[in-house]
Amino acid sequence: MSYRRDFEHEGQRLRVQARHLGEDRFHIVVGDQTFDSRARLLPDGRVRFSLGTESFEVAAGEAGPHGLHVRLDGCTYTLLPDRGRGGAKADAAADGVVRAPMTGTVLSVLVTQGQSVAAGDTVAVISAMKMEHKLRADRSGTVVDVSVGVEDSVEQGALILRVE
Repeated sequence: MSYRRDFEHEGQRLRVQARHLGEDRFHIVVGDQTFDSRARLLPDGRVRFSLGTESFEVAAGEAGPHGLHVRLDGCTYTLLPDRGRGGAKADAAADGVVRAPMTGTVLSVLVTQGQSVAAGDTVAVISAMKMEHKLRADRSGTVVDVSVGVEDSVEQGALILRVE
C-alpha cells in the first residue's frame, strides 16, 4: 500500500509519501527527507512511530475539506491540500485563521488584538484529549480578531483568532 499527497504548510509545498513495507514498517518521504519508520495505532487513535532511535506520538484531526491538524511534539500543525498548482497559493493554507484542532478547553491566549505576530509563533494553547495543544500563527501579520477567552470550551474547527 502506498500513499502520496501534496500539502501546503507555512506557505511551502510539502509532498508526503508513505509506502507500507509489511507489519509495522514504513518507508516515508517528506519533501526531500527519507525515513524508515515503525508505526502502530494506539487504542485512543493516536499513532506511535519511531525514526531511528527516537519515538514520537502523533494525533491527527480533520481541518476542513481534506486537510489535517497534526499534533506532534507538543505543537499542532495544519496541513491543507496543495491547490497551488501553477504558483497560486492554497486558498486556506496561510489565511491567518487559527482554529481549534479538536474539541477542548482554552488554557491560554498569548496574543491580543492589534499585536504583531510572526508565522510559527504560538498564539494560544488548548487542552484536548488530556494534552496541551500549542496553536501557531500560519503567517506573519497583526491579530485582528480574538474569538475566545481562557477557560472557554471550543469545538473542533472553532475560530480561535485571525491574523491579517
